[in-house]
Amino acid sequence: MTLRFGENLSFLRKINKLEQKDVAKLVHKTVSTVSAWERGKREPTVEDVYILSLYFKVDIETLCFASITSVKPVR
Repeated sequence: MTLRFGENLSFLRKINKLEQKDVAKLVHKTVSTVSAWERGKREPTVEDVYILSLYFKVDIETLCFASITSVKPVR
């Protein structure tokens, strides 16, 4: 399985009109950490993945491994 967390996070963030600083605040991380996740330079903790899956209303497997191409904004 290919880890697609970074590209999925970027897609979900943009479709929900959020900036990296908004995601960083949600998971209590820095903007540079979120940027590194999106670029595939760092991996999030299990807790971070869980929080983001709840926020974006997608299951963890989808967030991490699926190729998300369409989803409704959570707002």
